[in-house]
Amino acid sequence: MTTPEQENMMALLAAAQNQPTDITTTDGMESMLALYHQDAKDNADAEELADVDINKLIPTLKMDSDHPCMSMVIGEEPIRPYHGSKQVFLVIVKGIAQRALWAHDGIKDDYKRPICTTGWINTSDIKRGQANGMFLINEDVPYPHVLTDEDGEEVTPQLGDTCQFQCSKCTYDRFGAMADYDPKRPESRAKACGEYRDFIAVLVERGPRLPNEDEDMYAFKLSDRFVSSYNPCGAVLFRLSYGTNAKAIQRMAQQAAIREVSMNALVFKVSNKLEQVGSFSVPQLQHELAGLIVPQDYAKIRGEFRAWADNFVKENATAQGVDSVGGGDAF
Repeated sequence: MTTPEQENMMALLAAAQNQPTDITTTDGMESMLALYHQDAKDNADAEELADVDINKLIPTLKMDSDHPCMSMVIGEEPIRPYHGSKQVFLVIVKGIAQRALWAHDGIKDDYKRPICTTGWINTSDIKRGQANGMFLINEDVPYPHVLTDEDGEEVTPQLGDTCQFQCSKCTYDRFGAMADYDPKRPESRAKACGEYRDFIAVLVERGPRLPNEDEDMYAFKLSDRFVSSYNPCGAVLFRLSYGTNAKAIQRMAQQAAIREVSMNALVFKVSNKLEQVGSFSVPQLQHELAGLIVPQDYAKIRGEFRAWADNFVKENATAQGVDSVGGGDAF
């Protein structure tokens, strides 16, 4: 006995067979996809079988470390035309900070996640020395400082434990620590623990030129490329190393301050320039103010998009062992 949902699908398939379309045309392709989207409930079964983490289906935008281009993936799947593109136009919805100690090359195959991470936190927590990292006790990397109990007595953690350590006391959070940490970088003056900025952003499409004699700027509208039931804003996660991109990130914030407008109104064209540092190629953020988001889409970003982003950050910060993340932006 068939269910109403199955009968509906059978009717759709029969209609498609009776009225075949040329899927090599735009209309034919859209008709085919409309058919496939009719019963979205099937996806729930696929997600459950594959044990899919919905949050990992949010596209991640990065700067490629091998080529002077951008990289975009969902999970491990490259997303074109953005993957390998020279530039991307976007609006920043919200920014958050994170510190993480990744396994060095000699042991990285044994660790899929950071050995220690703060999870998502406010930038102010780092600046005030109030950040704490959750460190996985292991045989390869010594934990960063002595642990004590409420009575001040030293505590010896066990292998496999995840313990909280203060970043302000951490031996890996000092300049020059990388030379002691990574055998392949004996002359490095960098910290072993990296600082990052993650920006929840939305992609945009260029419209008409704005009547601005001083700057070549355009009006932009929101793209619906990644809008879905689990990503209603079509958000992408733009991830940057703060150590090598601090000045560029600060200049983006200055663009808003100079014009006395919200960051959520500005559209940036972002690209990647590789800088050679010793034997390493280091991605460097390049950005240019390209224009402004149209008013109706600005209202969406300031309202429902920021609310969704706040909730997304809170849920993911909690999952990474952080109690809460406030409403401040990471600039």
